[in-house]
Amino acid sequence: MVRKYIGNPLTIGSDIKLIWINGRSLNTYSDSSKNLNVSYKYNNDGIRYEKTVSGSTTKYYLEGTSIVYEEKGTRTIYYLYDATGVIGLKYNDSTYLFEKSLQ
Repeated sequence: MVRKYIGNPLTIGSDIKLIWINGRSLNTYSDSSKNLNVSYKYNNDGIRYEKTVSGSTTKYYLEGTSIVYEEKGTRTIYYLYDATGVIGLKYNDSTYLFEKSLQ
């Protein structure tokens, strides 16, 4: 049985529990069968800027609604954009460009 809060599930089976804030933003996710605990933080616009998975935190740095870069420990990933959106990323002094297909 799936319990819901404003259309969002509160439980999935007997192991997974979800807690929502403001009716639409997932605050915490836990799965007791995998000993997994995830929490999220959002800015005033409802955009996630931080995720913690079992004690390991990833921070997202935003410009408007776009993620400029993210940090996890000593790892930093920079995102590259053009007028159409994200086109690639830079990680460890290497640049990776996404190949987009119109199909």
